[in-house]
Amino acid sequence: MDKLPISSDNYGCIHYDFEPDNVFYDPKTKACSVIDFDDGMYCWYALDIEQVFDSLAESLNDEALQTAKDEFMYGYQKERPMPKALSKEIQSMLPLMRRFINLYGYARLIRCVAEKFADEPQWLIALREKLNKAIRAKEKSVQGFFI
Repeated sequence: MDKLPISSDNYGCIHYDFEPDNVFYDPKTKACSVIDFDDGMYCWYALDIEQVFDSLAESLNDEALQTAKDEFMYGYQKERPMPKALSKEIQSMLPLMRRFINLYGYARLIRCVAEKFADEPQWLIALREKLNKAIRAKEKSVQGFFI
């Protein structure tokens, strides 16, 4: 990623957790509001876009998914205008961003379960088991990162 171009057109402050449950629509004003900026970071806009596309893919069929992607990109470009060439550049970056997202998520889960306490309550033991299951599920997506 250190070889990717960085400019004000393709890199800046992103939400990182842009998914449907973090966006609220007000029918009176016909406006959307976004919440939950605690994962925000400076990175390529392609990372934000890939996160959204993945989140949408979890809940929509193919036809609705493409429409949602198109509508999201329309709205994103209204706020962050991109020349057509840059739009193509961002599209080409999506697979790499997916790999980063997988690795970052995997590392965060590893850190979550690393600290253990004496006399953990049952709910924490159950949560740790659930997180360890998620770690095992993500291991396949990060193969090739480690020697």
